[in-house]
Amino acid sequence: MPIERDPTGDVCPDYSTEAYEEFRGYIAQAKNISLAEAAAGLAQAWQTNHLAAREAWDAQVLEEAEAAAERRALEAAAAQERAEEEEHRQTEQQEQERRRADQQALAHPETKTKIGTFDENRQVAGFLASRPAQFALNLIKDFKPADLWHWTLEGCLDASKNESTNVSETETYGIASDANGLALRQISASRASKNAVQDSDLTFEQFVYAKSAYIESLHKSGWPATHVQALLTFFINLETHPIRQMGDVGKRAIVVYQARVRRQWHDSLNTEHSFNLATISNELMHSIKDEIIGSRQLKLLAQ
Repeated sequence: MPIERDPTGDVCPDYSTEAYEEFRGYIAQAKNISLAEAAAGLAQAWQTNHLAAREAWDAQVLEEAEAAAERRALEAAAAQERAEEEEHRQTEQQEQERRRADQQALAHPETKTKIGTFDENRQVAGFLASRPAQFALNLIKDFKPADLWHWTLEGCLDASKNESTNVSETETYGIASDANGLALRQISASRASKNAVQDSDLTFEQFVYAKSAYIESLHKSGWPATHVQALLTFFINLETHPIRQMGDVGKRAIVVYQARVRRQWHDSLNTEHSFNLATISNELMHSIKDEIIGSRQLKLLAQ
């Protein structure tokens, strides 16, 4: 039967007071001891029972946290599997359409397609995924780190607003570096939005929202499967980490850990210091948690 109340804050009664005088007398007479010894014995018995109750409560809290983490991990894995199946289906369909177009071109070499074709029997999907800024997509296309804010709801709305106002026949272009060297790109696609938020300043909810869309963009940008899987496992392990049970401090620690470790992982690629970020360092996680608590305490003292 589950324990319904946290006994941690319970306080031992003062068995030496008048309220327990009759009780002390019974025990002293039964055990042939003094009233003071009877009071001390009662207090010791209470402490023993209280310790056992606290241990049982802590064990229950840990068990519930682990069960919740396992459920979230299973749900995330199932969602990822569905996303991969849908992506595979779309890839297969696109490949079939490409082959049909190639066959048509071979059969009619004199025909030049002026506009793309469409499926007359298919309607638009019931959900249109939000699109991050081209600046962020260019970063991951060039295998560079990009802040998750660009894949949050706020980031996608900001991109939609800015890119719609930048569409113009007189759009300015500039030289930008990419994975293949230098390339000509629109200026608006070569710089971050002024509203962009750094990873460490995201809310936990923004982190959870953005990570799946970010992983999908990595897939579409041709990232190696090993790198994508490592990042996916990294995000799942963070979202289901037990420190989340600490409330706001735990969630903030997860967000800051993600920002620092993912940046360090990017910087260490192709060096002797590279590492697998999918394995979470509990030592570093708790160090960040302590840092956050200390920072908040200093702010309170400064007020």
